[in-house]
Amino acid sequence: MPRDWIEPGAWAARALADCAARPHTLVVLHDIPNACLAQLEGFLDAVAARGMQLVPDVPADCVPIVDGRVVGDLAGLVASSAG
Repeated sequence: MPRDWIEPGAWAARALADCAARPHTLVVLHDIPNACLAQLEGFLDAVAARGMQLVPDVPADCVPIVDGRVVGDLAGLVASSAG
């Protein structure tokens, strides 16, 4: 999660870096006011320019919770409450 709801102007660069660093990346964006929308078109253009492909598939190793049970590591997904 590129933290689009916390840093709406910086999430796209973070998401692109994540996409470039792995063979597959699950990008979660939020359709709430002042979140991802301002950067979305630029993100999609950058993805296309880099020859990356967006697909609706979610690889099993990107799913940390199944049927309400934690089945994977949440450490990278949960922001620390310590400033």
